[in-house]
Amino acid sequence: MELIEVDNNACKALISTQGAQLLQWQPTHTSDHVLWCSDLAHIQPGKPIRGGVPLCWPWFGKARQPAHGFARILPWRLIERIDKTAVTSLVFELTDSAFTRELWPHPFAARLSMVLGETCEIQLIVDCLKPSTGALHSYLQVGDIEHVTVTGLGMRYQDALQGLSEQSAELSLQIGGPVDRIYTEPESVTRLQDTALGRSVTLEHCHHHDLVVWNPWQSGAAALTDMADEQYRQMLCLETAAINRPLIDTLALTISVATL
Repeated sequence: MELIEVDNNACKALISTQGAQLLQWQPTHTSDHVLWCSDLAHIQPGKPIRGGVPLCWPWFGKARQPAHGFARILPWRLIERIDKTAVTSLVFELTDSAFTRELWPHPFAARLSMVLGETCEIQLIVDCLKPSTGALHSYLQVGDIEHVTVTGLGMRYQDALQGLSEQSAELSLQIGGPVDRIYTEPESVTRLQDTALGRSVTLEHCHHHDLVVWNPWQSGAAALTDMADEQYRQMLCLETAAINRPLIDTLALTISVATL
């Protein structure tokens, strides 16, 4: 599997061409990685990599196989790379093929761009005449999941642990058990305050209609072959998404991540 390294004055990063997936990003001003990657992640062709920022497209969830679509398990073509002193820009491309048309019989052109420096910006744009859903499935590294507070999620969510039942949300979220929620009225800025690491992480979302929060907790992690049993304590997924309102013609999702 081809991996691309980035090392500029502002950050270090690692990207897999499979899925055009950002695996690591660490600004020079922080001693900890911002993105989480499982110790047991499958780093082999055709297997989803648990960690970083996988792409869910052209569907989200398990409505079809493979789960979360095929974009994250296929090799993307790097069509542009620009290195500057404190920022690196990369652009990847994926188009339909005989393989994708067997799974989803529609032509498409997908382009994913990354701008990596003191902040991290990822933008996914897909041109396709068939409605599609997707997400930038960001795994964030935390010091201890029970010492994290998240704000900017919105006030309504669907609880996937209770059959997608509609629930009212609090202004902030603290996690003490398994969580799998789709926030349906998300704000444009989400903040994660991490007292264990002594930092905050800010995510700015564009073109999203939903925001997913996921942590499998101990019981869920034990059932996953690509996650160590206790690693759930060091991760939280906050996902920029378009799920409940499938998009026609163009799916566009953007996430910008910054740390303080």
